Amino acid sequence: MKTACRRREVEGCCAGKKITLKRDLNMSPTHRTRKPWKMEATLITALLTGFPTFSSLNTRAVVPTAGTVAATDTVGGTKKAREASAAASDSISGTVMDHSSNQPITGATVVLEQPDGAGIDRIVATTTTVSGGVFIFTGLQAGNYYDVVADASLTSSSGATQTYAATVTLRVPVGTMLRRVPLVPEFGDASPNGQPVLISATVTTSGSTGGPAQADINLSALQSAALEDGTTVQVTVPPFSSSTPKVTTSPSPDCASGTSCAKYVLSVPSSDPVYGTFHVSGTNYVIPTPEPAEVIYHIEGKAFLPGTNTPDCNPSTQTSGQVVPRGTLPSMIPNLDFTGCQE
Repeated sequence: MKTACRRREVEGCCAGKKITLKRDLNMSPTHRTRKPWKMEATLITALLTGFPTFSSLNTRAVVPTAGTVAATDTVGGTKKAREASAAASDSISGTVMDHSSNQPITGATVVLEQPDGAGIDRIVATTTTVSGGVFIFTGLQAGNYYDVVADASLTSSSGATQTYAATVTLRVPVGTMLRRVPLVPEFGDASPNGQPVLISATVTTSGSTGGPAQADINLSALQSAALEDGTTVQVTVPPFSSSTPKVTTSPSPDCASGTSCAKYVLSVPSSDPVYGTFHVSGTNYVIPTPEPAEVIYHIEGKAFLPGTNTPDCNPSTQTSGQVVPRGTLPSMIPNLDFTGCQE
């Protein structure tokens, strides 16, 4: 038996056995089955640049609903893709990209959501994408699943505002890296610029004796997404910076008799959400039609004793009828009236 390997095979020597690495001198024995790092870099580049354009997707209907098209996140389609998408076991991370320009988005809002007892997705963690469109949530418990929701309304150096529909990636397991979360302009790829819609109204609170009562009110803008089996999921759309998602009512001459009140505003996309159920083999996103469509929200308010997390009023939750910021359906002014509050 030879006591040494030839120079180009020396890193393949293991327990007296000769392993040929075929001129790959930079690889250790534990990685001898892997291809050179340059191939992995090429793969990752392909993942970041290979996302189809909106125009190329027009003939790929996901569900039999007019105006929906498929956009496929190619992460996980092969063993190498799965390796490239691996994340820390206690994290969910990813990259948010502009679907129309194929560029990363810095400053997008990304949230993790989980359903409450009523089945409505609630925000449990929030972050903002950094340079390169990257985001990460850490310290998560392995084995859990989250719905990842992202949106953005950004002003460019020229003063133009770009607002994107919320993108919902459903059932994402902890330990996942989402290589590409596509954000679609609210009016479609052909119209990248647009302002968010402002949903504003008044909250009133009154006590059980009919007098004014103060309360903290948490407000949420809800939209519907769907799992691949057709199950509808109510998700919370992250509001933009000009919003007041929490208000405290107080007596005022502007309030209705016997009530405390507060005005609120929620700045949100003027679009239905993009959504898809996560798969390692690739996530198919349903993208709203860019043509005029019915955009529907429901506004929910939850009342709490001031400065606490203790529910207040009876009932403590109020939900508006449908609010239609864009479309032809009847729309309500989402005023919320809480009664039976602690005085």
